Amino acid sequence: QPATITTPDWTALYSVPEDIVELYATSDVAQAHNVASDRPEVVADIVGRYIDLLEAIDTPPSYVSLRRLS
Repeated sequence: QPATITTPDWTALYSVPEDIVELYATSDVAQAHNVASDRPEVVADIVGRYIDLLEAIDTPPSYVSLRRLS
């Protein structure tokens, strides 16, 4: 299942590493400018926090492992 992960500065659309990760500044309300390739460190941070949350709420490991970035 895809997830939308929002921080005060960013909105990430993420499913699994094989899918395209989309990253938008929250000021880009139309989500017209995907900056994921320009900001890989932000993508890694957001996805890492998403994985941490999944683990904290006891999500099955098989689900979590599919979502880890390489």
